[in-house]
Amino acid sequence: MLLIWESQVSEQVDILKNVLKTKPDALIVASIQPSATIPILEEYKKNNIPVLLVDTEADWNGQTMYIGTDHYELGKKAGALLGSMLQPGSQVALIHSTIVNPDMVKRLKGARDALEAIGIGVVKELPADNESGEVKLAVRNILQTFPNINGVFAAKDIIAIDTLKEFTEKELQIPVVGTDGTMKMLKEVEEERISATIAQNPYDMGYISVEKALKAIMGDQLEKRIDSGVDIMIKENSEERIDFLTTRLK
Repeated sequence: MLLIWESQVSEQVDILKNVLKTKPDALIVASIQPSATIPILEEYKKNNIPVLLVDTEADWNGQTMYIGTDHYELGKKAGALLGSMLQPGSQVALIHSTIVNPDMVKRLKGARDALEAIGIGVVKELPADNESGEVKLAVRNILQTFPNINGVFAAKDIIAIDTLKEFTEKELQIPVVGTDGTMKMLKEVEEERISATIAQNPYDMGYISVEKALKAIMGDQLEKRIDSGVDIMIKENSEERIDFLTTRLK
């Protein structure tokens, strides 16, 4: 899994190098791993090309602006949502990606802070991806170590969906909260296989980033950061979001 991830990062860096040769008026990029892309992004800055970071933040002051989620607040809202389904003294587990970037760290910290603030203990935290049955193994590990587990925070929807599937197959009614608002997760909520989840706003990120890139090209002064927000999705508004995305993605 690590090798796959490294090849994706390398490929993105190569793409950025090739795009730079075309001398674009502006760059909008969602970095897979910011630390790996910053050196090439510095080249864009040297060439006076505005760089707008989307979805993934970077510890780099050369960016024109960031448009995306406040990942700590996302984690807090997800933790509070999960906590609302439980009782003080409940035990929860956190499952995150095998590769942990700074945004993932913020999501996890937000979830821990929110849960601990209402007296819910995080008793297990472990990595898993949906490749090679890793989530199945993670769920088995959690249930063997803490058979009375009361809930799971999954730092990515794809992990949340696989975790929910494992619990369903074992006929366990254990709440699982995800973080992305993917179409698949929205349908899980719409069909009431899960009561609620947290959703980011990727459509807004894309729309706003293009809008701001055009302003940057024109030389307008831009704010350094736009929080695209997160929403709590329940059956009623999940149906509306699905309709919206279906229309936009045609």
